[in-house]
Amino acid sequence: MNEQYIPIHAFIWNPKTSFFKSAANDTAYCEVYYCSIPSTCPLLKAGQCINDVIFGSKCPFGHKTKENGPTKRSKKCSEWVRDKKEKFGQYKQVKGNPSKKMIVIGDYVYLPYSFIDMNTGVPFLKHSHFFSSGQPFISIGSFVQSIKKIVDFKPQAMIGGEITEYQKTSVPQFLVHLQEVFPDYYKQLITDNPEYVARYNLSTKDYVGRKAILRTINPCEVAIDKNVFTWDGVKLVSKVFDTLWINVKDTNDYRAIEKIDVVIVPTDKAITVITNNSQVNQNTIFVD
Repeated sequence: MNEQYIPIHAFIWNPKTSFFKSAANDTAYCEVYYCSIPSTCPLLKAGQCINDVIFGSKCPFGHKTKENGPTKRSKKCSEWVRDKKEKFGQYKQVKGNPSKKMIVIGDYVYLPYSFIDMNTGVPFLKHSHFFSSGQPFISIGSFVQSIKKIVDFKPQAMIGGEITEYQKTSVPQFLVHLQEVFPDYYKQLITDNPEYVARYNLSTKDYVGRKAILRTINPCEVAIDKNVFTWDGVKLVSKVFDTLWINVKDTNDYRAIEKIDVVIVPTDKAITVITNNSQVNQNTIFVD
């Protein structure tokens, strides 16, 4: 491969300073994640990386290295850790919690749906088998002709019989996301296969329970923990706020709080859970 891989994430462990108890023979180590498309990967822009998921599928545009250092008892341990921090400490850590929604990464479509990569009729980078993870990436050029095969697929269990969870859960999620990410492909699929509408209950749009970018939903009331805020499109203003988190007392040592007003200006990445379909508009961006 001729790709140039750039460090994007590093985790450096020092057994001498670890919060958890470590043995004298435990070694320091440095894990570094690399990516060949860091400037264009939509997941990395959100602080996520597929390769940071243990036992998950691996991204074709990156890889991880791990280097073990001296043991805890070695005099060179601290020096080794210090050198690694100087070299890789600048790379921010990413969370291995990538989107559960289809997304275009490079020239592939990533399809993170349960059992989907068992489908040998679809040219995934790697098909999964029992006790073996696959790579649910399909080239954009092959995606269109594979959509119907994905919808009609009925994976079989190892001991025989259909894995019904795929048709019950994975396919409806796939179709909802297909409409949001590739609306033209979805429209053509339904035109050619109108029976899908009733089969997967596609005529009713229910967004309740889905996660969305807060700044993209309509003004409404939003519940955060036990508190109720009014969202005006820019900021959250408390409507009902729990005063128990702070203690102001009077001269008799009694609580002396009548009301607390809190104003929160969220970042562009803040998410919320949809509790009413009226919160959703045509510009709402879902993350699941």
